[in-house]
Amino acid sequence: MSSELIIFKKDTDAVGTNRGFVYQYLKTLIQWLHNYKSGIDSSIYCEVEDDIKQINRESQAIQWTQVKCYSSVFNLNHRDITKSLHNFFVLFVSSNQYDGNFCFETNSKISRNDKLLKEWISSQPIKNSNMKLISSLVVEVQKILLDTTLETKNLLLKDIATKISTIEKSKSKSVATKKKNLQLIDNLKKEHQLRENLALEMHDNIMDIEMISKFILNIKWSFDSITPEVSIERLKDEAIKLIEEIDTKVPAELYFNRLLSEIFLKSTESEIEDRCLDNALLKEIFTETEVQIKENIEQVFIDRFDAIESILQSGFGEVNTTLTTISKKIDTISATAIFQTEVSMIDLPVVESEDLEQIMLSDSEKQSKLAKKIEMINIKDPELQDSLISVATELRCRYLLFLQKLKLENLNSHYTALKQLEAKVKMLCTNTVIDNDAEENEGFDARTFWRSFQEELKLLLKDLKTRKNIDFDEEIVFAQMYQMAAECHLRWHRLEGDKDERRK
Repeated sequence: MSSELIIFKKDTDAVGTNRGFVYQYLKTLIQWLHNYKSGIDSSIYCEVEDDIKQINRESQAIQWTQVKCYSSVFNLNHRDITKSLHNFFVLFVSSNQYDGNFCFETNSKISRNDKLLKEWISSQPIKNSNMKLISSLVVEVQKILLDTTLETKNLLLKDIATKISTIEKSKSKSVATKKKNLQLIDNLKKEHQLRENLALEMHDNIMDIEMISKFILNIKWSFDSITPEVSIERLKDEAIKLIEEIDTKVPAELYFNRLLSEIFLKSTESEIEDRCLDNALLKEIFTETEVQIKENIEQVFIDRFDAIESILQSGFGEVNTTLTTISKKIDTISATAIFQTEVSMIDLPVVESEDLEQIMLSDSEKQSKLAKKIEMINIKDPELQDSLISVATELRCRYLLFLQKLKLENLNSHYTALKQLEAKVKMLCTNTVIDNDAEENEGFDARTFWRSFQEELKLLLKDLKTRKNIDFDEEIVFAQMYQMAAECHLRWHRLEGDKDERRK
């Protein structure tokens, strides 16, 4: 199959959460150390095609790994799993010169209602003789891949159509420009046809039962079923232990910082071949003197890494304990419900950057309010602050565009469900602001509130799914939270001065 099908690979490079950043780097470090200790001559590539790409050229084997660190549970229809399966399949059919294997690793656990995913994991590695399970998985995976391929194709073709429309609307009177534009349109139409053909090729591969069966047998799932905080603590301990087993010339913590710095620097290289981690490089680092090790540590990065880790490890005391208790109660209600029906996920579609910019321009005052509120959380690292503003902006804009799309297309059931959820979020926001403005609440902490409020919104989603049989992706409720902040229905900051000034 043509490597051009890589264009159908869905974007997994969007800005992730801070804990995902820590989790991925630790997973990469542990794999690198394991290879060195075990004498496995494989090359690990950072931020290439998927989170971790590992090639063993001697055995012609290649392994792609997606790592996810979440507080929520997963099922086969979870957005991150469907995206990963889609990307894995594109890589599978595009790299047939290698023996490809695919891993999905997470700290999280499987949804108690997803019996098929549970059986898939408990049966690893699946035997060819287990035809009943393989047949069930083929049907489900085909459905997921057909949906994600159609979504990706539509996005790609929409992008081309937009470019053609923009050129056609050009009113240039220059003969040279008109000629150039005609050539550009012709090239775009050819690209349109090429992508249509590639989509058909993808469809044919998805419908090939033998190929899908082989693909399924090459997937490995790893669910640790522990909290993000515990997972990150264990991963760091494992990395330190591996370092101590390999070399004790200098303190393990020093090597730990040096190796994390190397992974970070490799991840930022523009050329793919320069993002490689292998045994030769690790051996070279272990020959460095203590002075050289300290010189080669990217201290700004390590300080940022330690700051994120500290926030994750500290937790939120009684707030987290209360939320966990409520979450368990909701899970219990869900588990003991007499009737359980399949619930389709409502999630935010991907939109073009031009559309996001249009929303921001037409809504600049609210965008400014959102940015100012985030700045008042007082995040010390400017990059982290900018990252949060970027994520918040994108989510709220995608939400507004989604509402607009549903209304235009008369998709009333989804539109009504979203507006009902929005009303609940608005009420929760209003009550929270009132509580935070109370005279006795002088110990208000913006960061603690912001994180704990997100957990409250997740619980709202769980409750809605249990009581109303509606399943929303958590991106939606976060998008609503940011929209409420932009509309001044929610504040996670406190200003100096009297209460009248704080209410501005």
